[in-house]
Parts: sequence; structure tokens; C-alpha cells
Amino acid sequence: MKTLSIIVSSLFLLFIVDLHAQKSIDFNSDQWQIVNGEVVEHLGRQSFKGTGFLKEITVQNGIIEVDVAVDGGRSYPGINFRIQSPKDYERFYIRPHRQSLYPDALQYTPCINGISEWQLCSGEGFTSGAILPKNEWIRIRLEMKDEKARVFINDQPTPSLRIHKLKHGLSEGRIGLNGPTNGTAYFSNLRYFETDDLEIEPG
Repeated sequence: MKTLSIIVSSLFLLFIVDLHAQKSIDFNSDQWQIVNGEVVEHLGRQSFKGTGFLKEITVQNGIIEVDVAVDGGRSYPGINFRIQSPKDYERFYIRPHRQSLYPDALQYTPCINGISEWQLCSGEGFTSGAILPKNEWIRIRLEMKDEKARVFINDQPTPSLRIHKLKHGLSEGRIGLNGPTNGTAYFSNLRYFETDDLEIEPG
């Protein structure tokens, strides 16, 4: 009953957040800074491939959503969040080429002083398995509250990955997307919500 109550409460909260706080990003707008990449059409949508970030917007607690389409090739597209500098940020990404081989198609890692710690971040709280269909839009929903985060894939009612402790602790920073430019991955429908009302249960 407690688990059901948490799920129902979370769904109600997200419904309210969707109505009142959603901020969608047009990749052609002045809000979006392209570092390396381009805006293209893919699978019937305005899409972005490459790396970019939101200018002059910082978020501490809230929700980031983006749709990703992959072709199954080796690729590491994902969300950089709480970006404090080009060398310090939190990162979540997917590895579609590993989904049928290893239980780590989803990965969280911090980047500290320009060094990604992905090799040290494995197992519970860092990686998990997932089904990532080819050539269709996959919704990624990343929720962050204080020093915890969780990731939902598509419409799954429970998190596909629970991040027990963000390595940068309680921090604030920009939102970015980090992906390849070779056509193995595309982003679409980037949006974010700022809220302190999320309840991310431990474990």
C-alpha cells in the first residue's frame, strides 16, 4: 500500500508539474547553444544531434525530459545536468549497443575536473539494464532532488535507474545534451521543470 501511495502521489504531482511548469526548448532558439552538432529532421521531428546546452538557465531540483532515437550502433547519448563548468557536471547516458549483452545500458557518472569517472561507477546506483528499441523515439525522464536522482524510460511506472547519491552533492547548474554527430543518435522534445516538491524515496 505504501508503494502504491507513492506512485499515485508522484503521478498526481507530475500531472500538476506538466500543466504549470513545463518549459520546452526549440533547438533553433537563442536559448540553445550548440557546441558541436546541428539541428536536423529525423523520424518526422525537429531533432538535434551532437552536444549543446541551455544558456543562462540553471536548475538544482526538478525534472528533465528528452526523447532519444538510436540505431543500435555504438553510441553514448545522454543528459548532462547541474553543469557548473565544462569540467564539472553530472551525466546520465544510454549505451544501446550493450543492451542485449550486459546489464548496464543505462549509466550515471560524474565528471570531476574534466575526468569522467564511469569506470568507477558500476552496479547499483550507477548502472542498470534497459530495452532501447531501434529507430523510434524513447522518452527519458530524469528527476533530481537534492543529492538523489532517478531515471524513467518511456512510460514505465517505476524507475529504470535509481541514483542514490550524486557525486557533486547538492549543486546547481545548466542543462545540456551530449551525443554523437555520426547519426547513431538523435534528440528531440527537450523540456524541463523546476520543482522542490519531488519525493525520491531511498533505495
